[in-house]
Amino acid sequence: WVLLLGYSRIMHISKFRIVKYNYLTKKTIDRIYNLDIKTFGKDNTWDKDYQRDIYNRNNDSLFAIKYKHEFAGYINYLNIKEEEYDRLKRIRKTPNTIELDNIIPFKTNRKNYILIESINTKKEYEKEGTIILISNKLKSFINLKHHRRIYINGIITLATSDFEKQIYEYMHFTKIKELDDNTYIYELKEEDIKRDYLQ
Repeated sequence: WVLLLGYSRIMHISKFRIVKYNYLTKKTIDRIYNLDIKTFGKDNTWDKDYQRDIYNRNNDSLFAIKYKHEFAGYINYLNIKEEEYDRLKRIRKTPNTIELDNIIPFKTNRKNYILIESINTKKEYEKEGTIILISNKLKSFINLKHHRRIYINGIITLATSDFEKQIYEYMHFTKIKELDDNTYIYELKEEDIKRDYLQ
């Protein structure tokens, strides 16, 4: 049991948690920034001020992946306008940023569209068990919103790292296309959400 899901005797799946950031400190921003630099490179990393602006626009959008009490990675998503969602499906190059005006609050009894901006973990945590943990978190997130009458009609993501691509393949996102910089666009459509994610 201890070796389940590709983890060693030291790294046990039960020690992992995904928790929402209730506030964003300078230390947290530095951790995210430094991790993104290692994984994605400087050209594909948001600057620290923009990261804070994004969080201030939607402070429900950032989750920490923790092993025991240590920072292991994060998940960042944005609720975006439907027009922006449709635009992202047509792009040919990865955008450097998302216009802040395209990030909006969730609305009850309305269609909502999500961009998963990034899922990033330290290399030592890029394991099958982490993928399953993230998948389960997304399912519970969608169900929680649904029970609150916040209906998610589509989820789109731009997968840059190999680990992100593994995650979305595991969660049965549809690969839409590959961009010029080896980024893949994946989508989870409304019918997929209803079939595979709602309980």
